Amino acid sequence: MNTFCLPALIFGPLLLLTTADDRGLRAGDRLAIGGDPNPADRGYAAFIEDYLLLSQPVEGLQVTHGWCGFTGGPYRSHPDVNALPFQPTVVTTCFGWNEPADKPLDEQSATRYRTSQRDIVATLRKAGVRLIILGSPPCVDSASRNKSLSAVAEITKEVASQEGVVYADVFGTTLSAMTKSKARFGEGYRFEGNPSNLAMAHAFLKALGCDGEIGTLSLDFSSGKAEGTPGQKVLSFKDRALTVESTRIPIWQPGHSDLGDPDPVMSAFNADLNRFTLVVKNLPTARTKVYWPDEKHWCNFMSEDLARGVNLTVMRGPFARVFSDVDHAVRMQHDDQERAGAALLQGKPDPEAKAKYEAGLALARSRCQAVQHTLTLQPLSPPEKPPGGSIPVILDTDMNTDVDDVGALALLNSFMCQGEADLIACIANTVNAQQSSGAAIQAINAYYGHPKVPIGTYHGEPTPAGMASILLPAPPGAYHGKPGPNSSHFTLGLHRRFCPDFPNDDQLPPGVDLYRKALAAAKDGSVVIVSIGLLQNLQDLVQSQADSVSDLNGVDLVRKKVRLMVVMANTVPEDAFVLSRWPTRILWTTYVGTLIGAGQSLVDTPEDNPVREAYRLFGDEKHNALLDGRNTWDLDAAWIAVRGNEPLFDITPGYWRVNKPPAGYGTWVYDLTANQVLAVYSMPFPEVSKRFNAELARRPR
Repeated sequence: MNTFCLPALIFGPLLLLTTADDRGLRAGDRLAIGGDPNPADRGYAAFIEDYLLLSQPVEGLQVTHGWCGFTGGPYRSHPDVNALPFQPTVVTTCFGWNEPADKPLDEQSATRYRTSQRDIVATLRKAGVRLIILGSPPCVDSASRNKSLSAVAEITKEVASQEGVVYADVFGTTLSAMTKSKARFGEGYRFEGNPSNLAMAHAFLKALGCDGEIGTLSLDFSSGKAEGTPGQKVLSFKDRALTVESTRIPIWQPGHSDLGDPDPVMSAFNADLNRFTLVVKNLPTARTKVYWPDEKHWCNFMSEDLARGVNLTVMRGPFARVFSDVDHAVRMQHDDQERAGAALLQGKPDPEAKAKYEAGLALARSRCQAVQHTLTLQPLSPPEKPPGGSIPVILDTDMNTDVDDVGALALLNSFMCQGEADLIACIANTVNAQQSSGAAIQAINAYYGHPKVPIGTYHGEPTPAGMASILLPAPPGAYHGKPGPNSSHFTLGLHRRFCPDFPNDDQLPPGVDLYRKALAAAKDGSVVIVSIGLLQNLQDLVQSQADSVSDLNGVDLVRKKVRLMVVMANTVPEDAFVLSRWPTRILWTTYVGTLIGAGQSLVDTPEDNPVREAYRLFGDEKHNALLDGRNTWDLDAAWIAVRGNEPLFDITPGYWRVNKPPAGYGTWVYDLTANQVLAVYSMPFPEVSKRFNAELARRPR
C-alpha cells in the first residue's frame, strides 16, 4: 500500500532558491511532498517544512492546502485523487520504501515500479506541475533489503533521466549517512528516526535547489564595523559582543548535543544546507573563542579561519527553542492533514479540513519568531605552559568556608606524589571559629605522605609578637582589624578524627612570617602562589619590610621569587591595595568551576581518607559533596598552577578591576597589554569533571 502526501505546501514571493538551470523553487510555488505510508514519512516531510519556514524569508508567503491519503496497490499512486485538486506547482515523490521485502527485486516488480513512476510523471505533467522530483527510497538497516532498495533507486534515477525530471538520491544520501554513523557509534547503532529523516530531507532540499546560505555576519574586530546579510540584522558590537537579530534561522535539531557535537548526519546537513557564517577580520591573537553566553558550548577557532569564515552551526546556539516550537506546530499540522486525507479517500471528506490546515500552517508561521542573540568573541593568549620539573607551590586557602579548598589541596598533594609539584607552604587566610583550619590541612598533607609541609594562618591585626615590626601601617579600609571568625563543621571533624594533637590555628605561625621564609628559601623566579580565598596574607606580604629572613621588602621579594600567582577569589574593595602593587603575572580562575562538579569519585577511596571525610561532612546525610559532588572553583586554580591551562582551559588577556560597593565583587576587563590572564572553559564540562575525579581518586604513593 502506498500514499501520496502533501504535508508541506510552502510558497512565497521572497522564496528565491534556484539552480543554474532554474529548476529549483520559485516565488509563488506550491510544494507537495509524497511518499510511501511509513510513519517516518512525516519526519522527513516535517524537516523539509521546518527548514523552509525557518531558513528562508516567510513574509507574504502564498500557501495552499493539502492532505495525506492512502491508495491501494504496490508501486501505485493516484496523485489525481489526493494531490492535484490542490494545484501544486512542485511535487516530490518517494516510493518503493515498503516493497520489495527481503528478497531480490524480480523483473515483474521492476517493470511494475518503472511503469508506476512514469505514470506519476505523466499525470503530474498533465496537471501542469512545473517541477517534478522523483526521489529514490531511503536505505534501511538491513543489508539484504538495501540490495533491493538500491535496485529501486537505480530505476527511479533511470526514469527521471528519461523523463527529464529531477532525481533526488535519497538512497545514496541515507546510505552514506548510515555508514558514517556506524563508523562513529559502532555497528550496533540503529540508523532510524531523526537521523534517517534528516538525511532524507537533506536529499530533497538539495534537489529543490536550496543553496544552504542562511546568512553571513561580517565583522572587523579592530574597527568594530559589522554587518549582516538579509535576515541577519546587526544591532551592535561592543566589548567583544556582537548582538544580532536573526529572522532567517538555521535548523538546530536533531543532532546537536548539549556539548554542541553534531553527529555525521547533522554535520553533512550543516555543510550543505545550514551555513550560518561568521567572518571576522583583524583579530589581535592567533586563536579566538566564540560563544553564545547563555549556551553551554563554545568553539575555539584559529583567527585565520575566522578571517575566511566559519560555520556557526558547529556550535550549540540560541535557536533550539524556536526550532522546537515550529517543528511541533508543523507535526500537528501534518497529523491533521493525514486524517483529512484518509477521510477524503474513504469518501467522507472533512468540510473543515481546509480551515484546519490553514490554521495549522498559520500557527507554524507565527512561531517563526525573530531571535535576538549575542555572540562573544574572546581573543586567547598563548597557553601558560609549566616550566617542567617539580614546581614550588604556596597554597593560600580559606580552609573553612567550602570543601573545594580540600579538593584543591588534594590535587596539589597528588601532583607532589607524581613529582610535578613541591608544596613548600600552606597558609590559611581566614579565621576559623573552631581553630581547626591548620589541622585539616595537616590531616590531608599527612594522608598523602607530606606531614612536614609548613602551615601558617592569618591572625588579624599584627602585634609585636606577630611580625608587626616588618609591616607597614595598614591603609584605611584594609583588612586589618578584628577578624570575623567563620564556623566550619568539616575542618573540626578532620581535626578531631585525624590529628587531635595538632595545634589550634592561633598557635600556628602568622601567614606573613611563613610567606617570607618560604619565598626567601626558594629558587629565584620559580614559585607559584595559589590564592583560593581572601587576600589578607598577601596584603601583609606586600607591606612587609626587610628582616632577618630577607633584606628585601615584600614587593621586591615577590618580584624576585614568584613566577606566577593563580587567584580564585571573589574580590572585595580592599583587594585593590594588593593588586595595584603586585609585581608578577596573575592568572585568574574566578569564572570557571561553577558548572563543573567533582568529588563523587572519593566514595571509592578508603574511609580513612580525610579528603573523602571532608566531602562527606560538607552537607548532610542525604545531600553531601561525597554523593553529589561540589563545584571545582578552587580545584581549577590548583590544576592550572601546576599543569598549565591546556587542555582543560583557555586563557584570555586583561585585568581584574575591583568594584566599589554596591557594584559587586569585580569585573574582568579585556586588555591585550595587561600582565594578567583569565581562565575560561575549553573542554566540555563532563570531561573536566572526569579528570578532576580521576585525580581525586588516585591513591597516594
